[in-house]
Amino acid sequence: MEFKKQWYPIGEASRLLGVSPDTLRRWEKQGKITCFRTAGNRRRYSKEALLSMLLQAAYTKTAIKTNTKNTQRKPSIFQLKTPKILYLMIGVNLAFAVVILFLILFIIAN
Repeated sequence: MEFKKQWYPIGEASRLLGVSPDTLRRWEKQGKITCFRTAGNRRRYSKEALLSMLLQAAYTKTAIKTNTKNTQRKPSIFQLKTPKILYLMIGVNLAFAVVILFLILFIIAN
């Protein structure tokens, strides 16, 4: 899974997360994820918001239940038991977190 764009429409965002568009709308109403509204009132989800949801699922190791009627559907990324999410997040967020940590330590030391 690669995030090539900065902003994703609801359909693409739901496919990346493995949930339905209705689930994303519900999460927005509950404050679990934020989105930007275009001039035409269309939802756009940032790459950071989607990665945050993936991280939250990876660190809490919880499967988020969605109402799906199709039993042959691929499992949601939130239901995977393998650390595939972590492999994705290491490359994206670990370097950023290390840089921020060093900046904070540098500021505190000076």
